[in-house]
Amino acid sequence: MNLSKYLEEYKTLTLALINEARNGSELTDLIQKREEILESISILEFDKEEIESIESSLKLLELEEELQNVVKKEKVEIKKQIENLKKVRQANVNYNSFENKAMVFNKSV
Repeated sequence: MNLSKYLEEYKTLTLALINEARNGSELTDLIQKREEILESISILEFDKEEIESIESSLKLLELEEELQNVVKKEKVEIKKQIENLKKVRQANVNYNSFENKAMVFNKSV
């Protein structure tokens, strides 16, 4: 396989990663496939200038930046969800502990 095919496949996987990250899907398989492509490129030892020229024509750096931004946004969203779950859990604990205490103002009139 030649370098351009490897980089085109890398681009396709990066686009798929961006879409899957936006949908909140599992990314492990796609990341592993990208790593395999990078390993294949490093084993074959292509010329760095050739890689840079093909990379610039495919705009891989822009895609990498977009992927990082999407992943960061998803990370922030997940952190917010975790914080909300913590608040709900704490509210439940406080409510249940309040229910079991004697009421000071519970006096019949």
